[in-house]
Amino acid sequence: MIKPLLRKVTKIALKSQKDVAKLTSHHDVYQKLYANTELLTNPTTNPQSLLNPKAPPTINTFPIFVAVYIAPKNWPRITAAGGDPQPLIKQIPGDHEYRILTSAFHLDKNPSHHRTRAAARRPGGAALFSRPREISPPVRSRNPFDHTSLFLEPNEAMDTLLNAGYNLWKDTIHSTAVAQDPYISTVTDDIEFSQKSPNHEKLLSLFNSWINVSSHITNVLTPRGHSFAEVHHFIHTEPADDDSIGDSASSPEPEEGEENVTEMTDRRALDMAHRLTRRRGRPKEAGHGRGKKSRREAEEVRT
Repeated sequence: MIKPLLRKVTKIALKSQKDVAKLTSHHDVYQKLYANTELLTNPTTNPQSLLNPKAPPTINTFPIFVAVYIAPKNWPRITAAGGDPQPLIKQIPGDHEYRILTSAFHLDKNPSHHRTRAAARRPGGAALFSRPREISPPVRSRNPFDHTSLFLEPNEAMDTLLNAGYNLWKDTIHSTAVAQDPYISTVTDDIEFSQKSPNHEKLLSLFNSWINVSSHITNVLTPRGHSFAEVHHFIHTEPADDDSIGDSASSPEPEEGEENVTEMTDRRALDMAHRLTRRRGRPKEAGHGRGKKSRREAEEVRT
């Protein structure tokens, strides 16, 4: 039987290969998708320009944080004409989005940062180890967003700006006076709604801020280089074998992913580990690879 350690090494190697393949493809995919769009052509269209910690916060600051760092599918849903009436307070960002954002930027909410500080407070904490031990950096342990390719470093300046921006919102969105009042965009009379109370007027201004910010970010996120028909076709049409991207011989098949390593036969796991080693650039002797392939094929025929 194959030893457990070898199986574990094979599992780690396969996962690492998949992760590297994903990381190396992100740049090319996004470059092609957003070619000639504002994201590439306008140097000011970036999070650092949109959210400058040195600039004073406005009512747009908090919604910009939400629109820049949270995927649109997780944004609050705006009730349009024909939809069920919902309180306006539920159609704009609030406490939920604030908690997601602050967990990314605030140092004290990073688990690895807590472990580091706890060790420092423990009596003789540093002396517990034979040499200084560096806890894993806080960056890579934080990804509160609904995607896995972007990690943010805790940032005190950005956390301060986020708090300042949210402070301009929280009193209004926590007001009980506006908690249940429904609002339907393009249907509800804005003047009548805003005249109900100062909080209603402020809430409507926050809603308009969110509409403007989210519309701008949505426009920036929309690719320009592909037609609706093209996108629809390739989303719903699987490629033919000869259209596959990359060399199938140099990439593990879907069933060879991390989740199925434990189900492999011993010979299959050993074969996968061998193939991974060869792809890292080990020189092959003349006829060496051919001989191995022939023996493997002969074994498969016999079985």
